[in-house]
Amino acid sequence: MAVAHVPLLPGYFLWVALTCGAAIWALRWAGLSWTVVLLGLFGPPTWRGMILGQYAPLAGALVVAGLLTARRAPVAAGLEMALATFKPHLGILVPLVWIAQRRWRAFGIAAASLFGLAALSTVLLGTAVWTAFLHGSRLSDRALLETYFDTGIPANVASVFWMARSFGASISASYIAQMSTAAVAAVVAWIAARRGCDVAATSVTPCLALLVSPYLWASDLVCYSIVTAMLVERRRFGALPFFLWVCPGISEIFVVLTGKAILPIFVALTAALAWREFGGRTALSDTSDPLTQSTSMSTGATA
Repeated sequence: MAVAHVPLLPGYFLWVALTCGAAIWALRWAGLSWTVVLLGLFGPPTWRGMILGQYAPLAGALVVAGLLTARRAPVAAGLEMALATFKPHLGILVPLVWIAQRRWRAFGIAAASLFGLAALSTVLLGTAVWTAFLHGSRLSDRALLETYFDTGIPANVASVFWMARSFGASISASYIAQMSTAAVAAVVAWIAARRGCDVAATSVTPCLALLVSPYLWASDLVCYSIVTAMLVERRRFGALPFFLWVCPGISEIFVVLTGKAILPIFVALTAALAWREFGGRTALSDTSDPLTQSTSMSTGATA
C-alpha cells in the first residue's frame, strides 16, 4: 500500500528491490551459501515473478528459511511463515511438518502472527475486504481453473490439475487427480519430517507443497528453484539438477508447442532427489544446529 503512492515505474523497481533484498537476507540468515541463494532466487520462476511484480519470490524464500530455522530460531521462523501466507499454497504443508517435528513454538508464533496480520488488514481495509476476497476467490476458481482460455491452456501452468486437463481429463477427474496427489504429498511430507533431518524436511517439503494446490503457476516455483540449487551445489547427480532448475522456463515452451503441461513431474522428481541427498538422518535424534547443517552443504560435507 505504501509503494502504491510512488510513481509506477520507480515503485515497481522499489518493490522488486525490497522483496528480492529481503529474500536474499532471509536465506543467508538461514545459513544457505551465496551459490544456493543466487541460483535459487534468480531462476526462471523469479524472473517471471519479477516481471509481474509478484510476491512469490519473497514468499518462496520465507518458506525455505522458516523450515530451515524452526528449531534454532522458532520465533523468527514463525514470523517468516506468517508473512509467507500472502501466498499460502507455497507453505500449505508446513503446519503438518511442524506438528510432525514438534515445533510447537514456531507453530504458535506463526498462528498468532497470522491472526495479527488478518486483524491489521481488517483495521486498515475494513470488514468488507473479506467478503470481496471470498467472492473474488470463487470467481477466480471458475475463470482460471475450470475454463480453458480461447487460445488454449496458459503456458505457465504448473499444477497437477492443469496437467490432467492438458491431457484431456474432465474437470471432475482433474480434481480427483489433484486431491489424490495432495494426499500422497501430505503423507510423504509427514514421513520426511519424522525421519529426516532439518535440511531434508526443508528440501523435500517445499516441492511436495507445490503438488497440493490446483492453483499454481510457474512464477510460484521459487522455493523449487532453491531446492534445485541445493542439489546443483552438491554435484551428486550430474547435470540433472541444473536441468530441473531451468524446467520452469522451458516447460512454457513445451506447453506452447504441445499443449501439454508436465511440470509437476519434475517437481516430484526434485523432491525425490532431495530426499535421496539429504534424508539420511532422523529428526528426533538430530541435535545439530540447522545453520551448521545448511552451511555444511555448501562445503560438500555430509548433512
